Amino acid sequence: MDKQANRAVPTPPIDPVMLPDVATEPHPSTQAVPPEQGVGQGLLQATLPEIQELAKKVGGFKNLSDIAEQLDQASK
Repeated sequence: MDKQANRAVPTPPIDPVMLPDVATEPHPSTQAVPPEQGVGQGLLQATLPEIQELAKKVGGFKNLSDIAEQLDQASK
């Protein structure tokens, strides 16, 4: 056996990392204001019942997706 293959390669020591004792961000309170909705979120929530109703009429969301894809391709 080769004696050099069994030798450990020396590595330089690693400096310790100091962690703060306190959190850098305050914990949210129970009365925290919810984040603002993104662009279009209100519109999505408003039209979701209509989308669900259309999906029922065409046999499910997959069929509705296929119809939307066909309409998108036809408009190009």
